[in-house]
Amino acid sequence: MTDSVPVQAHSMLEAILKSAVGAIITIDTKGTVQTVNPATMRLFGYAECEMVGQNVKMLMPEPHRSHHDSYMAHHLKTGERKIIGIGRDVEGKRKDGTHFPMHLSVSAFEVQGQHFFAGIVHDLSARSKLEVEVSRQSAQFQAVFDHVPEPLVITDPERRILLVNPAVTRVFGYESNELVGQSTAILYDLPSDFARVGTALAKPGKGGEEEKWPLALRFRRKNGETFPGQLARASIRDRAGGAAGILGMIRDLTLEQKQEDA
Repeated sequence: MTDSVPVQAHSMLEAILKSAVGAIITIDTKGTVQTVNPATMRLFGYAECEMVGQNVKMLMPEPHRSHHDSYMAHHLKTGERKIIGIGRDVEGKRKDGTHFPMHLSVSAFEVQGQHFFAGIVHDLSARSKLEVEVSRQSAQFQAVFDHVPEPLVITDPERRILLVNPAVTRVFGYESNELVGQSTAILYDLPSDFARVGTALAKPGKGGEEEKWPLALRFRRKNGETFPGQLARASIRDRAGGAAGILGMIRDLTLEQKQEDA
C-alpha cells in the first residue's frame, strides 16, 4: 500500500502537466530541455522530440537567444535571481519563425542533488491583439472628437470637466488645462442655467413638465461675453451599466442670429 502513494502522486503530476493550459518546460543548468508538456508543443509548433535534448534558447528570438547562456552562467555563479520567481513579459519564437508575446515565470528546483529550472509560459497574443484594437478605436474616437465643430465637454457624474475638444477653446476662449477639473458652471451665464441642466439630468420627466433636449441656455465666454446656445447630452455608462459620466455638445447660436439679422 505504501508503494502506491508515490506512484499515484506521479500519475497525478503527469496528468496535470498534460492538461495544463500553459506551456511548461524544464531545463538543466546547461539550458538543455528535459521535458515539455503538450501545451508547449501547441504553442511553439515543435514536436517533443525536436525540443528535448536541445538548448531552450531555440525558443527565443534575438537578442535573448544569444545572451541566454551567459544569463544562466551568471545566475549559477552568483546566485543572483533576476528571473527566478519573477514573472515577466518577453517574446517567444515559434518553429515557423514568427515571434509572439508571452508571459514567462521561472522556478528552480532540485532532484537527487541536481539543479533544474521550470518555465511556465502563457501566450499573450490575444491580449496584444486586444491592445491594438483598443488603440485603433481610441485613435478613431480622438480624430472624431478633435474635429467636431461644436464644443464637446466630457464630465464625471458630478459634472466636473474631464475632457474638452478644440472647439471649446475656439468658442469659449479657455484652454483645456483651464477647464479640466472645474465644474461646468464656469461655462454658463447664470447659476440658474447651471441648476436647470442639473435638474433636467437628475429628474427627466418628474415633478412637472419634462425638459426638452436640447436645452436652450445662455453661456459665458472667458472674456465675459454671453451668448445663446443649445446643449445636447448623452450619458456615458461603464461596463456594468452604471453612470460613468456625461457627454455634452454645445451649439453656439450667435452666428445663426447674425445671419438672420443680416
